[in-house]
Amino acid sequence: MGKQRRSWSVEEKVGVVLAVLSERQSVAEVARQRGVNENQIYRWKERFLAAGRHGLNGVKAQTADRRLDAENGRLKRLLGEKALEIEILKKPSRI
Repeated sequence: MGKQRRSWSVEEKVGVVLAVLSERQSVAEVARQRGVNENQIYRWKERFLAAGRHGLNGVKAQTADRRLDAENGRLKRLLGEKALEIEILKKPSRI
């Protein structure tokens, strides 16, 4: 049986990072108490310091951004097609 991955909420990640940043406990102590790999804590800390709270939001936020970008692109293409159709319909036919 393999180990099941745990999903950490943003609030939990922030709590872990703040516990480490407060310097009251070492990374090893926090990792042991909360059941987090030390390397994971270092990655969260690095991301937190680089981007603050939003940096820990991770994949979910990036996926939402990509989805919105794709929808935006689709709507722009549709708008362009409709504008072209309108221009074509405005011109008198020369048949």
